[in-house]
Amino acid sequence: MDTPRPDFPRCRNCGSDLTGAYCGQCGQRDLDFRRDWRGLVSEVTSTFLNLDGKVPRGLFALLFRPGFLTRRFLDGARASQIPPLRLYLFVSLCFFLLIGQSSDETDIILLDEAPVEVTEGGEHPPRGALAEWIVSKLDDPAAVREQFMVWLPRLFLIGVPLLALFLRVMFWRQPLVYLEHLVIALHLQSFLFLWILLGFGMTLLLGLLSSRLASGVELGVFGWLVVYPVFAFRRIFQFGWVKAILTAFILESGYLIFLFFVLFAVAAVALWFV
Repeated sequence: MDTPRPDFPRCRNCGSDLTGAYCGQCGQRDLDFRRDWRGLVSEVTSTFLNLDGKVPRGLFALLFRPGFLTRRFLDGARASQIPPLRLYLFVSLCFFLLIGQSSDETDIILLDEAPVEVTEGGEHPPRGALAEWIVSKLDDPAAVREQFMVWLPRLFLIGVPLLALFLRVMFWRQPLVYLEHLVIALHLQSFLFLWILLGFGMTLLLGLLSSRLASGVELGVFGWLVVYPVFAFRRIFQFGWVKAILTAFILESGYLIFLFFVLFAVAAVALWFV
């Protein structure tokens, strides 16, 4: 039978006295995921499909309280919030379903209406082998779009541990292990998807009333995306304003580069599998 660790005589979620491996008040297991990663994987797997009242509270905190969920999780309060991996999968599922639905309803106008350059003899100008291959693949834009939407979420999921590795390198002086940086990466990526979804919905609804109001909301959504990491790093790492702003700038610049390569890689893979 598991016994509580002597260095944590109280539950780190609700503060109650521990008399066993699980808290008698909130039910959280006395588990340090930095030492027992197998226990963390087991806990996440067993609760993956149990969506309950923690979802709306967690989503609200993720959107409007930068770094709060992350700091709570790193401090040991896990039973009161959604596991980071489950949160990411839930939000990314909604995000890519909406993106996929939007792409199905949108024609690739540039491909359909792009003027074809011809020579004086009425023939296509000579192309290289790569250009010919790309043009042949683009003969079926619907298939390209379908493959693009299949591979996009996969590469973003692969990018989460890469983002965590980038954070680990950035904050190498911080006393955090890689799994803790993975939690930070999952929360940041979940916020990005969720805030884009919320901003899209607000812009769509307000656009029915006023285009100027919708434009203002778009600007506000973009602004919160930019400043959110600053507040998150201040709360998570207890940084000062200057260090938090500089760190957020480096992270956002690196993420834009990562996003460019992801989109390029997804486009190349989509063309390959068409």
